[in-house]
Amino acid sequence: MLTLHRWAFLVPFCIVSSAAFILSLYYPRTYSAQTSFERRSDPIMADLRLSPGAASFKLFRTTIARDLTSVDCMAEVVENIGLTANLPRHPDGTLPDASRRKRNTMARALGKRISIQTRSPNDQADIIEITYTGPDPTIGTKLLNELKATYTRRTMAWVQRHLESLRDYYTLETAEAMEQLRAAEREQTRLHLDNPYLNPRDPGALSTKLSRLESERNELVRRRREYVADLEGQRQILASIEAQYVSRNTLTTPGEEDPPSRYLSPEAIRLMGLVEEINAKVRELRRTRGMTDEHPEIKELLAARRWHETELATQHARDHEMAVSNGPLETEWPFNVTGTGVPGGPWQSDRARLLVQIAAQRAKIKDLDISLESNRQEVARLTEARSGIYDLQEEYADVTGKVKKARERYAGLNQTLGKIEPAIRANQQNKLLHWSVGEPARGTNIPVKPQARTVVLLALLAGIAAGVLFVILAEVLDHVYRSSGQVARSLGLPILDAIDVIVTARDRRRLLVHKTVVAPLLLGLCLGLTGITGSLAYLSIQQPHTFQRIQELPQAALRVLGGHSSPSSASGVAEARVPS
Repeated sequence: MLTLHRWAFLVPFCIVSSAAFILSLYYPRTYSAQTSFERRSDPIMADLRLSPGAASFKLFRTTIARDLTSVDCMAEVVENIGLTANLPRHPDGTLPDASRRKRNTMARALGKRISIQTRSPNDQADIIEITYTGPDPTIGTKLLNELKATYTRRTMAWVQRHLESLRDYYTLETAEAMEQLRAAEREQTRLHLDNPYLNPRDPGALSTKLSRLESERNELVRRRREYVADLEGQRQILASIEAQYVSRNTLTTPGEEDPPSRYLSPEAIRLMGLVEEINAKVRELRRTRGMTDEHPEIKELLAARRWHETELATQHARDHEMAVSNGPLETEWPFNVTGTGVPGGPWQSDRARLLVQIAAQRAKIKDLDISLESNRQEVARLTEARSGIYDLQEEYADVTGKVKKARERYAGLNQTLGKIEPAIRANQQNKLLHWSVGEPARGTNIPVKPQARTVVLLALLAGIAAGVLFVILAEVLDHVYRSSGQVARSLGLPILDAIDVIVTARDRRRLLVHKTVVAPLLLGLCLGLTGITGSLAYLSIQQPHTFQRIQELPQAALRVLGGHSSPSSASGVAEARVPS
């Protein structure tokens, strides 16, 4: 069938293939350019504690595609490579709103033609590969080179601004954390001052302290008893000494000429001695320490003196009654009582020594009484604190927790703030992020889409399909009987004999012309058309410069033909172009 209808196959095949090759010339070409660069993070940035959205290396890794193809970045790239040079501008060089919209539209269109792939050899390094695909074979390399430089510059500026904002933020946060810490510590100090004996973290210490105070109280009571016993013994010794000398006195009838000592009993003399001793102490305190009568110690001495004076007045009354009934005492007093006129004796030193010992013993007892009172008050306070330990335990825990949290927060913020300043200085010296821009962008004039192989295969397939279709149509529409077998099958009758085709001389000449002239011419025309269109399609993809020169041949021919025209016609053409 193909041999019989070969022209029905060849002609459609060549025409459709040539048409497909011609249509491929108008198919949009897509060109590509590639480049890559490397970015490494400094260890100071890896240790930098940053809030969400901060300039962390992880953030750069996740936002690299968005940052590179953003409208702002692409608009700056478009400006730098001169694509907006023909847009209207203000006198100061800025773009009006309409020009800015055109620039942004151009930036978005170019951003959609950029694809980005990121490889991360480790946590602190990224290798970014950028690919441009578009219809312009000349813009790709310039666009990618400028895109790398712009992204690097914008990233460093953004990191600088962000670190400065972080510094301001953490400065305020650190100051606020310090105020919170001080407030919590003041609350803790107040709680300790209000409850000095309470330690909820160690409740057993309170019981231990109470036991110690109880033991101390028992020891103080024991010592006081000993001191009281010693004091009583010293008083008895003093009374016995005084009684020995007083017993030698004789009583006489009192008279106006008798000395006052003749009417005094030993007890009265003792009371007078105590009064005089108190007066001496009061005078000494007033002289040496400047005390007044309002001082507690002076008040205590004066109260004791009044009590002794009352006892002395009562004893005088008894002595006077005894002197009236029994007569005055006849004795020489071995000691002198100031203000009484009673003379002293050789045993005065013993009495003075005992008085000093008695005074010292009284002072010890008084000190013990003060210690016992302090111990009693301390025990009362500790007992009260122990009863309220469970009520204050939660408050203590809450205040302690606040202090701990505030201290941890302040320490963390202060540590972060201490790292931001070195990061700012490192970024200013281009040491925070290390960039390796690598080689310049690479691109070719050969489009990546469509490919020459694809165009040729599709065109040939279309031609073959068209040829096969026309062969089938020719066979379907062909009603000529070309053999006796076809006639027999069509009639259903046997063929007895057949006469072959009668070829005349005219037929021979026609067949000769067809085989030697028409068929080769038609075959050459069809194959030549297919070959020329296929070559043009191939050259337009694989050798665009050669194809461009071929396209310029008709214009060059017209220019050559125009150069041989008459001067008058050339001048007329020039004159016609001047007004336009």
